[in-house]
Amino acid sequence: MRFRISALNIANFGTGIVLTLGVPSIFGKQLETLVGKFKANTEWELKPYKQKRSLSANNYFWVLADKIAEAIKSDKELVYWQLIQRVGVFETFQFKDQKAMDRFKATWQSKGLGWLTRTVDEDKFILQAYYGSSVYDTAEMSRLIDEAVSEAKRLGIETKPQWEIDSMLKEWRR
Repeated sequence: MRFRISALNIANFGTGIVLTLGVPSIFGKQLETLVGKFKANTEWELKPYKQKRSLSANNYFWVLADKIAEAIKSDKELVYWQLIQRVGVFETFQFKDQKAMDRFKATWQSKGLGWLTRTVDEDKFILQAYYGSSVYDTAEMSRLIDEAVSEAKRLGIETKPQWEIDSMLKEWRR
C-alpha cells in the first residue's frame, strides 16, 4: 500500500515514540486491516516522496538526442551515453581483481541503456558506474536535459523556447 502523508505528529513518551500519520480516508479500511495484523518487530518504511519526471520532458530529451545524433552523424544512444557521462550520477567502486570488476560491469550494464561503466584505473580495478536516467529524480533529469539543450544550441539546432523548457521542468516540482 502506498499513500502520501498529509500530516505527521511525533510524541516522545520516554520509553518510546508515538507516531501519528494523517492519510487520505480512502485508505481507512486497508489500514485498519493492516494494523489488526500488526506484530512486534514489524518493519515499516517511510521515505520522502519524489515527483516522477514528466513524460513530455523525457520525450523532449529524446527528440534532442535524435537531432544531435543526426547533426553529428551518430545515433541517439551514443549521444545519450555521452550526455550521461558528462552530467550523470555515478558511484566509484574498487574491486579485488579484474574478474570481479568484469562481473560487476556485466551486471550493472544489464540494467538498461544508460547504465554505463567507465574504468578509471585498470591497475587498481577502479571504475565509475553511471545510473541510467530511468532512476533520475527531477534535479538529475533537469541537468541532463539542460546539457542536451546546450549541446543542441552549440550545434545550431533549434530548441524549444526557454520558457517552455522551464515549464516542462516546473511540472516535475508539482
